[in-house]
Amino acid sequence: MVHKASTLHVLHNSTYTLNYRFERHSEAHGIFDFSYTLEPLNALPQSSPVALASGHIILRDYLGASRKWYTEMDIPSQETAELSLLFDARARLLDEYISNRYLRGSGVWGHELSEGSILLVTDLSVEEPYRGRGIGSWLLRHVLSEPAITRPPATHRRWLHPPPAKCEFAIAWPAGIGGASTSPEQHRKQSDVAVRTFHTVGFRRIGRSVFFARALKDTLHPSLSLEAHEDASEISRPELSRPLPALSPFMRTLVQADWPENARRLPLHAMIVSDDCSDSRIVDALSQLTTPNELAHICLADPVAMNATPLHLAAMRSRASVVIKLLTMNARGNLFTATAHGRLPLDCLQQKMREERVFASAVGMQNWPGHSALSIETQAILLAAMGKPVPNEDAARWGCTCGHCVKGWFSLRMLYQVSVRAEVAMDMLQHSLDLTPADETRGRTRLYKSSTLDNVHFMKYIPEQICAQGVHATFIKGYGAVLRAIASITRRNKIPTLQLVTSHALDGRDDHFAARAVDFFLKKGGRVEHALNGVLHAASELGPGGDGSFLEIEDFADDLAALPDCENDEDYPLLRANLCLPSNLNGPASSAWADKFLNPADLDDTMDTSSSSSGQGVSESEDEGY
Repeated sequence: MVHKASTLHVLHNSTYTLNYRFERHSEAHGIFDFSYTLEPLNALPQSSPVALASGHIILRDYLGASRKWYTEMDIPSQETAELSLLFDARARLLDEYISNRYLRGSGVWGHELSEGSILLVTDLSVEEPYRGRGIGSWLLRHVLSEPAITRPPATHRRWLHPPPAKCEFAIAWPAGIGGASTSPEQHRKQSDVAVRTFHTVGFRRIGRSVFFARALKDTLHPSLSLEAHEDASEISRPELSRPLPALSPFMRTLVQADWPENARRLPLHAMIVSDDCSDSRIVDALSQLTTPNELAHICLADPVAMNATPLHLAAMRSRASVVIKLLTMNARGNLFTATAHGRLPLDCLQQKMREERVFASAVGMQNWPGHSALSIETQAILLAAMGKPVPNEDAARWGCTCGHCVKGWFSLRMLYQVSVRAEVAMDMLQHSLDLTPADETRGRTRLYKSSTLDNVHFMKYIPEQICAQGVHATFIKGYGAVLRAIASITRRNKIPTLQLVTSHALDGRDDHFAARAVDFFLKKGGRVEHALNGVLHAASELGPGGDGSFLEIEDFADDLAALPDCENDEDYPLLRANLCLPSNLNGPASSAWADKFLNPADLDDTMDTSSSSSGQGVSESEDEGY
């Protein structure tokens, strides 16, 4: 749905029409697009606007809670993709922009930037003849003003996650706003003008990033008291503080013919960042450094690499054996040496690990394998050398930050939500089955046709091919028993693997009839994957990353809040991948999935009347015993 509006404004004794357009982004459901165009009153239809401003309203809380932050922010524009990298997967401002003594910049921005919706300005331009009249500043103020960002009337809103009446913050990338086909000098001048314009309206730089922010609701925010000339500057490349040591004959042998000039001057650094140099070759080269000039290269900061030393470079490349070798030489002191970005070697490695996970999330990688063994080993080496605790391998591989995730990836909050959702699904399935009359009844055998199954809770996760043939009550009860098994397993903080759920559901020691119903369910095409998919989908739709209705039940909300918070919370793609669910089985089942994974022989429409004392079959006549 597109919302449009037009208003008249008088500027410099001339009347202008301001046209406004607002709509949800076509591909990113947590982002809305807006645009303003200013044109003279009665302007010709084909004439260019005097000025324009455009951008996005970003539902950051929703995108963070649903773990769609990187995925959706990667869609609309370069600005949204770049902005997302200032935040973690849950859309919280990275700590380095708050606590890092260099990256924090002026220090006026903190954790408040981790909450609330964002108004992102991606374009602000004024036609050449109209520049210098303050039109750009006027339009920007209008975009930020209360009337300008009031959303369409409530009667027009039919969105699950509607836009806010007013965003908490506005953010912009002034240097990124302007024409693309300009020379570097022109771009620099345009950037300077853009920064001055945004400074005039109250924007201040976020740390030392390229982005600026302005508080829209908090009129006492510290940034509004910071003078423009006191604002932090962007990170610039450091100057060489002292002459580089001369290369010895041995170090000259390390230089490769195709290396650029800086690499030729710092061959040890160049080897570490080169894909053509193995760890063993680098370690061998380090072992042959003997003279003071040669050993000086071990701790040398490279200004081209923002003052990174060999230890920083080896860390960010996950060269574990090289890191070990450097630490046994003179580089141990560099453990606490910061680059021009204010990052220690460990920070450089962890930033690279975070970016790898960001990339996997942004491109929708279904089977992210976790951090590499070399990254995990390198991190452990650096942490131990710094005297810090080393996480277990599972936690390090999957990015667990709470220390309690089962196998490092299934967080306690996720286990709780899955357990509750499976138990509720089982109860509602049984209750709706009891209330739904069968389409055909033969003795104690009941058959439910496809149209009737719409009234039975959770059957939408069973493939259409199975439902189209009609299913027996025993099939549905077997499905419920699988859901019960999932609830029981996760309630004990165990991972509901396909094998464990199947084994638990078929264990008839506590309920013989339930186990036989599960056997019938599996033989007629039902799969544990159907139940797991349904539980995970329902949990994600109703949990903190969905409509939040799960949290509306006070007991559930309190229980969830009592569990440790973790970076892996709400990461349902990670759960699905590690539970080996097919990538195209996500949400209500489709015929495409069934075509690939179901055996047509399982879909016969005959009534199953077999009976077996060994428990390998189940008669529909035994349905009442379940």
